[in-house]
Amino acid sequence: MIGIDSLIAEYLKDRKDSLANLYTWEFDTEIPRNKFSISIKGDTWLEKTNELKVGLRERIEAKSQSHGDLEAIAEYFIKNWGGHKTIL
Repeated sequence: MIGIDSLIAEYLKDRKDSLANLYTWEFDTEIPRNKFSISIKGDTWLEKTNELKVGLRERIEAKSQSHGDLEAIAEYFIKNWGGHKTIL
């Protein structure tokens, strides 16, 4: 049986050069800047999303994060970026 990762990779194989034009996942770039000091400067939504993911990952992996900080990141990731307003 073929795994989901393989199916996605196969689908994207011929589209990888145009992925930035095909990908749209809009979010308010001011929220991560104001809440977490993560500056989003990408030109496309794919670049912006990747910058957001890297910035959030760095914040999560920082040893200085408190439990409350991690909860704020999780809430942002789910409610704001993910659009699931009724969760949490």
